[in-house]
Amino acid sequence: EEINNFNRAINYSEELGNWFRNEFGSVTCHDIWRFNFSGKKDVETYISGHCMLQCAYMAKKVAQKVNMMI
Repeated sequence: EEINNFNRAINYSEELGNWFRNEFGSVTCHDIWRFNFSGKKDVETYISGHCMLQCAYMAKKVAQKVNMMI
């Protein structure tokens, strides 16, 4: 039973990752935003722009997707 639960979680993870990639183009912030988050200028641009609103929207979409999956 424990192995089946683990496999189910892996399958959900793969499904969610594939959905996210199709929905937003990638699963990494760097690829989505084209910012280097280790640099101060890019972080400041991210924070001062509308990026955080978009991230909140993306998080809401992920929550809705997960809710539909479980």
